[in-house]
Amino acid sequence: ANEKAKQLLQSGHKISDADVVEVLDLWHFRKNDRRINVMQKGQTFVYSEMLGLVKIRAFSKMAVAAQSRDFPDVTRLLVRYLRDQPPEDMPEGKRRFPFTTICINKDYAASRHRDVNNVGLSVIRAVGNFTGGRLRYWPKDPGPRECPDANVLNDADAKTVDVRGRSVVVDSTQAHEVEPFKGRRYSIVWFSVPGYDKIDAGLRQDLGACGVTTVRGAEAARTWQAFEVGGR
Repeated sequence: ANEKAKQLLQSGHKISDADVVEVLDLWHFRKNDRRINVMQKGQTFVYSEMLGLVKIRAFSKMAVAAQSRDFPDVTRLLVRYLRDQPPEDMPEGKRRFPFTTICINKDYAASRHRDVNNVGLSVIRAVGNFTGGRLRYWPKDPGPRECPDANVLNDADAKTVDVRGRSVVVDSTQAHEVEPFKGRRYSIVWFSVPGYDKIDAGLRQDLGACGVTTVRGAEAARTWQAFEVGGR
């Protein structure tokens, strides 16, 4: 996967959905049994990995994800991918969507959940040979304090968005889920982890080595505020 990503980056052309599918078909997804909040009833793991900046909870510290250190060109490819395939409503004068971390997912329809380790807005895009798998989200979700169980939210209040081949901006701290699908489906989520603005220069440099460039919190906030959340 890393070698294919390197070849695609060196080609100089815009990174396409087909390019990303080709790389992710070669990626060895590990079973992730920690993302309990996205699992459907009866599931014990999902195929999901983090790239870029991650928080090592055992040590309460930030670090570059091991998979990004080991396979930097895959991370670089996905950074370029978002730059080449940006959200449709990218604000004028803004060249890049701010993010620190990339989550890659394979072949699971996430149950209704709220992301808790995010700050600001996220971008999601799905690729592959599949039918179904649209994103449903609740833009009027009052949050966990007022509504601890997201599953009691009214289905009629959900907005359904087709993220296949589209980079869609969402607030993933609001309730969202993926509709059932058939076929091979990959999804990529670009987001920022809380506290990223406080990382030291050395870690910022290591992150940049795998293609991820962070921006200051105030600048990121201005960019996020300019987006129409959830697409059209």
